[in-house]
Amino acid sequence: MNRTYQISDFLKGQQFNFETKGGLSLPKTEIEQGIRLLVETMEIKEDDTILDLNCGYGAIGIVAASMARHGNIILTTPDIRAVQLVQKNIKRNRLMNAEVILADEPGGD
Repeated sequence: MNRTYQISDFLKGQQFNFETKGGLSLPKTEIEQGIRLLVETMEIKEDDTILDLNCGYGAIGIVAASMARHGNIILTTPDIRAVQLVQKNIKRNRLMNAEVILADEPGGD
């Protein structure tokens, strides 16, 4: 069974809390440097719509959702374990404008 890890960090001047598991994040106890660089430099408007593909445990999409309070953020992943983890992380960070879907889910029509 994969061990669960907690990550708590300031990104874009705001506190975020994430849970991750072995196989979904390296390193497992801190935000990856590439993710940190991306989220600290991304420019998102309050009403943007964003698609985060292959979202891992959801750090990028969750930070984006906090910046686009009136927008819509969709995170996708082909890994059902990640879907469950991202759902928890969205709730943990109290976001109402983000959702995660399994990447191979059929479209809405």
